[in-house]
Amino acid sequence: MTSPVESFVQQEYKYGFVTDIEAEAVEIGSALERQEFLQRACGKDAALRQEVDRLLQNHLVAGSFLETP
Repeated sequence: MTSPVESFVQQEYKYGFVTDIEAEAVEIGSALERQEFLQRACGKDAALRQEVDRLLQNHLVAGSFLETP
């Protein structure tokens, strides 16, 4: 069984990994190249890909909202 501290550390590590991938993906201008990067970065980890996609979508929506006059 995982202790609360170990669980917290694992969640923080995963969150850092997810945000690192999302931050790199945001910098890729081409949607096709971004998708290829995400496939390489997340591999077969569907949960990781889902979390990265969620953050990326939120970032892109927020960015377009801020750019609209």
